[in-house]
Amino acid sequence: MPMNKADIAIAKAKSTGAIWVDPGNGPIPTDANAALPTTAVSLGYIGAEGVANQVEVSETDIEDMNGEVVSTVVDSSKENVNFDLLQVSAEGLKELYGAENVV
Repeated sequence: MPMNKADIAIAKAKSTGAIWVDPGNGPIPTDANAALPTTAVSLGYIGAEGVANQVEVSETDIEDMNGEVVSTVVDSSKENVNFDLLQVSAEGLKELYGAENVV
């Protein structure tokens, strides 16, 4: 999707660029200079704050009979990726509301 400043819904002084997703589950780039998969699509401009990852992990310590922790088990984990999508596009709406809900 080409970048188009006319599609930005909320004006900001600067944006940090665009965010891309890959609904086709192509190969993951190994570094910042590697090419994106051909199935990747741009969601458009994102806000100046960029992308924030939030990770939540729940763990349980396993103790021996002396009360010493001998192992730690991960019970669950969850990761959220947050960003302000400035540009209104079909691809961005599909990511937000689900592809089946966007015509």
